[in-house]
Amino acid sequence: MFAGSLGKDARSWLSGELGMSFTGAAGVCSSPPMVNVVYPSEDDICNSSQGWMGGSCLPYNSATHEKQTWLMQHFYLWHGEKRKRTRVMPHIKTYTRINKNSSTAQFLLLTSANLSKAAWGVLQKQNSQLFIRSYEAGVLMLPKFLSDGTEFELARPGTKNGLSLPYDFPLTPYPDGATPWFMSTHKKWPDIFGCTYP
Repeated sequence: MFAGSLGKDARSWLSGELGMSFTGAAGVCSSPPMVNVVYPSEDDICNSSQGWMGGSCLPYNSATHEKQTWLMQHFYLWHGEKRKRTRVMPHIKTYTRINKNSSTAQFLLLTSANLSKAAWGVLQKQNSQLFIRSYEAGVLMLPKFLSDGTEFELARPGTKNGLSLPYDFPLTPYPDGATPWFMSTHKKWPDIFGCTYP
């Protein structure tokens, strides 16, 4: 979920302030980390079990997107085949940090916090103060409290052990020509897009 602009480019907030905070400490990364965003495309919504209504809880709009088209390189499709939920559109907000070989995660956060500056905050006063506009609630899962380790092993296909993410991993990038779901699309009729309801 998005609310408001995320800045002129990824480095200004998404992979800058937010991404660096997910690394655990300032200065750990030599460059801002890549932040991947799992968000349904228009086709995902169109072909969902609820049709266009499946996107009614996703408030991203085209006017905001026009100011941050750079975000397209960070978008990944909503796929949940392992849980048989690909056609069920998500309203869940989860954040995790996956290691480079995609085998472990350092944490998993389930929260009400949208991907927004209001929810996560913006550094002000020469980076000495974090200004947060909205209160959010969530559950942070850390390995040291659940397994006495430093990382969660990610669940592998066909196994029941390990951390199971709400979406399939590895992630599926948006194909060429795909567009993210915009709330304004919700007002359009299915026959304009050739959607077929299940």
